[in-house]
Amino acid sequence: MSTNQAISRRSFTNSITFTDKPSEETRKALMAAGYQFDAKSRQWFRREEQADVVGEEVIANQLAA
Repeated sequence: MSTNQAISRRSFTNSITFTDKPSEETRKALMAAGYQFDAKSRQWFRREEQADVVGEEVIANQLAA
């Protein structure tokens, strides 16, 4: 018996706020890790997404929770 499947996607924004300007080394590491700096909010951020193929019963359980 085959199970009806769904692609379940989750996305969120990871942000980092420093109390002072981070070192050049830290800024380079943040950029290498995909972070961008928003001068207006003074935060480093990166959008992250995850996706999984799950059975319909997993979605039903998530909706019931």
